[in-house]
Amino acid sequence: MARNRRYKVKVRFKVRKRSLGLAGGAALAVFLAVSAVYGARIAWDWVSPRFSRGLIKFRLERPVVEVPAASVEKWLAAHLESRKGEEWTRADLSRLLAKVKTRYPYLKDVSVSRNYLTGALRFRAGVETVVAPALRGGAACYLGESGRLFPEIYPEAVPGGVSVSLPAGPDRFPSEAAFLARLNALSGLFDRRPLSLSCPNEKKTCRLALDDGSEVLWGGFEFTRAKILRLNEVLERSASRLKGPYKVDLRYFEDGRAVVSSL
Repeated sequence: MARNRRYKVKVRFKVRKRSLGLAGGAALAVFLAVSAVYGARIAWDWVSPRFSRGLIKFRLERPVVEVPAASVEKWLAAHLESRKGEEWTRADLSRLLAKVKTRYPYLKDVSVSRNYLTGALRFRAGVETVVAPALRGGAACYLGESGRLFPEIYPEAVPGGVSVSLPAGPDRFPSEAAFLARLNALSGLFDRRPLSLSCPNEKKTCRLALDDGSEVLWGGFEFTRAKILRLNEVLERSASRLKGPYKVDLRYFEDGRAVVSSL
């Protein structure tokens, strides 16, 4: 009589390894899923107090001010520190920017950013270079490189060199600002130091006063370097035949003419 034999299924090593890998991957996936849920719960518990009516509120915890002017940076830092712990809305930021613009009109490239996670409010701005102290309508002010006029400037930026007298209008003087910046850069070329520029009407009537009392009708603002060198030649030649100070007319420089006489 034949016996019934039971056969034991043998699983090959590769198959068993694959099965164990699948089981391990499934366990890891479950672990990561549980961790994600737990982490999300912790994050929500931290963030939820900042939610109100479905909107995130920003609370100022750390002010950061980056302005290349110590006096401005100090005022802004103190102002923001005084409101530390308060909630800041878009309206608060708009009021801050308006106040800063009024108080410090010479700031440029102003930006304000908020980090809702850290509570940091970062204020960044540059400052406009001042090219000359100015006098306009009897009032002292400062001429910036863009041609804008400022009633005051931060102490670190008060310029020396050539001052300028400007007419009542217009509100901006970009041509004069560019010329004065160029003139300041080339001031070392003058044999007689320039002191002030007076532009009563338009740029072609501008007069440059020198430290020996001489006056130069400058004309157009082109060819600045060449005009300086020509002015030095004219004054040197005039010293042997005319008594100074001198009046030099460079308005026709492009035609090759430079007229000189005694004042």
